[in-house]
Amino acid sequence: ILPSTAWHPHPHPPHHMASFRADAAWCGLGMQPHVVGTMSHHTRRIATHRHNQGEAMADEARLRRVLDTCKPTLVLGSQSKTRRTLLQAWNEAHPHVTCRHVRADVDERGVHEPDETQLAVSIAMAKKDALLPVLRSEGNGGGCTWLVTCDQVVLQDGEVVHKPKDAEEATLRLKRGGAVETRSAVVCCDVASGWTAHAMDVAHVDVDSLPSDVVEQLLLEGDVYGCAGGIMVEHPLVQPHVNQLRGSMDSVLGLPLDAMEKLLVQVAETCWM
Repeated sequence: ILPSTAWHPHPHPPHHMASFRADAAWCGLGMQPHVVGTMSHHTRRIATHRHNQGEAMADEARLRRVLDTCKPTLVLGSQSKTRRTLLQAWNEAHPHVTCRHVRADVDERGVHEPDETQLAVSIAMAKKDALLPVLRSEGNGGGCTWLVTCDQVVLQDGEVVHKPKDAEEATLRLKRGGAVETRSAVVCCDVASGWTAHAMDVAHVDVDSLPSDVVEQLLLEGDVYGCAGGIMVEHPLVQPHVNQLRGSMDSVLGLPLDAMEKLLVQVAETCWM
């Protein structure tokens, strides 16, 4: 059973991400997730909920306190250039964190989940399980090391969509447009103890059918084949056709930073403070 999600308005992005989200076509319609769940063994699902700007500032202060205290090494288990770029921008605002990335060798097609819309959590957990022994074998000299893994499921008009297998499928998706929903799972694990927390963040984007010249250019560039559904809402050619974003752009891009920050605080306060 995975966490449910509700949405609450948050008219401005956290100050440390404001310029980055503007560059990524953050539309000013950011909504923050409320992820609810229970604790089981060493895995915990967290509740993240911000009612107002004051609470957001308090959360940011809490995050900075734990990061300044722990001075962790944060390992992103992902080969996604987009996620690595997001984390790099985040890292610039949090210099006490040492960030690096590693590749998680996981056969995602071998991970099965009865509810395909919840597959992202299962795959993110599989990445964590694959990388944890590797990081432990490296040793950290007694320092604080946290592992973050992610995955995402994309739905278009309620249907789970995958990376286009050819130009015909990509063209169909791009010209279809419609309501796109991204479900981004984030897992955070304390390497020393194995204590793990995870969250699911959901964002919604309404996209118009893309004109033929835009579709042709996107196919020529080729990046659409590495994107579920082929709809790259951050692309300059696609942005004019995005009608509404409910959620954060970083969530749409696969690394919901607000959820990740909440997880980092949970891990720090549970294992190191």
